[in-house]
Amino acid sequence: MIPIGMGTGGAAPLSSKDKEKKLLKAAETLFAAKDYRGCVAELDALVQAGGAPVDMHRLYAEALYKQKKYEEALPSFAECLRTWSVDTPISFFQMARSAAGKALDDAGAIAFWRQCSDTSSVVFERARAGLLAGDFAGAAGLFMTGTATIFANVEERAAWEQSFAFLLEALKNKTVAPYHYEPRTVRKFIVSGLGWSGSGAVYDYLREFSEVQAIPGETRFLEGGTGIKQILSAASRPDLFPEAVINFFFFSLLGYAEMTHHSAFKSLRFARKFMASKYARLYAENVTCIAYLLARCLAECDDKKALDTNLAHLVNETTNRIVVGPDFDTGKIALLDNVIHISKIKLAPHIDDLDIFCTFRDPRSNYAALIAEHSGFDSDIDEFISGFAARLPKMNASITRAQKSVRKGSHTTIHRVQFEEFVLSESYRLSLARSLGLKVSDQKKHSRFKPWESMRNVILHQTYDKPEEIKKIEDALGDYCYEPSVIKMNELG
Repeated sequence: MIPIGMGTGGAAPLSSKDKEKKLLKAAETLFAAKDYRGCVAELDALVQAGGAPVDMHRLYAEALYKQKKYEEALPSFAECLRTWSVDTPISFFQMARSAAGKALDDAGAIAFWRQCSDTSSVVFERARAGLLAGDFAGAAGLFMTGTATIFANVEERAAWEQSFAFLLEALKNKTVAPYHYEPRTVRKFIVSGLGWSGSGAVYDYLREFSEVQAIPGETRFLEGGTGIKQILSAASRPDLFPEAVINFFFFSLLGYAEMTHHSAFKSLRFARKFMASKYARLYAENVTCIAYLLARCLAECDDKKALDTNLAHLVNETTNRIVVGPDFDTGKIALLDNVIHISKIKLAPHIDDLDIFCTFRDPRSNYAALIAEHSGFDSDIDEFISGFAARLPKMNASITRAQKSVRKGSHTTIHRVQFEEFVLSESYRLSLARSLGLKVSDQKKHSRFKPWESMRNVILHQTYDKPEEIKKIEDALGDYCYEPSVIKMNELG
């Protein structure tokens, strides 16, 4: 007699979950073998029918992306982003961003990123929209509902509600309640790159000095699409300024709002990272200070002199309290990683007590590194060359303008650093360290920066498997190529 639920072969029929696991494993095998078409075919029926688990959508999206079928991949990219929210792996987000950029016009991209937004942002999005529309009572009620949901700590919740109250009163009545804060002063180093341009080597080198404390994370508070940069750009536009201020609060500080652009993703990610950390309460208190300054900007936006003063305080307090963050020894120099990229260098003159290092790299090794390491990079050689040729002169001009814009007494300096020279010349590195006033005698040499390892990145293009593409770069961008000399190679250090 055959037991109930057993086939004639004695094996229990697979459950739907087991079938999904078997299907996923088969698809993963095909993907690993670079049979992307077969991988999609394996998953297609279940994904199109709806109800596929998120891991299937991940593999389905990546396999379509590999085939350059960007538009077909977008629904699965959206499903993953909506499910994983700010925990989405960066490499996967980069592919989604690239696919949307290739497949969609501006209106389509807005709709796509809205689909990627998580459900926890919906209430706060309605509060943001209500505040901008002048529905102050409705916005306040929605904000309180949202904070009650995400903040278990009463003191944190109170700090965020006070921050919101500052903004509401400034928009509604052009008034700001009294608030006292002690200005925070921090000396800062920022390494700044163009994307795989070698800034990491400068970052590692500076970490070796005892006076320096590294602050991890390429945060978006300053240069993000809803960052300080947007507030500064909108300062002379009364029609745009309030929205820039409110967006900075919801997207960059709170981390809850509906995305309409890929730039919002990293802003939300970093805000929530701080809110989930052991410093969440101190972060909330620092945000209250920033919200007060934002409210002053809103309330006094018709007075240019007052606005300029408030903006200066806002930029520096945001940098010193939020970007540097609470986990910082105030007796040290804060080392920040690409919180301002070279393309946004015009932000640097607004920040006091800053040395920023703009790092450039030979386009040949830059291209080879992008191909090898950047999951979202899909430009062909001609696109890379034309983009590099158009971008570099503008970057150099921007740096020169920024250097001329630095205010006297701000203690801010903008440096140019050539990656290859930095790696190959110890005397160059020591000269830089001494010019910064660092104690060379206290350096933990080679504990972080190992020049012999970075040397491989200097000559990365020499082992690239398509030498004809490297030759094409040399012919088109020869003025930006860097040839190491034997003398410099002998003094790696």
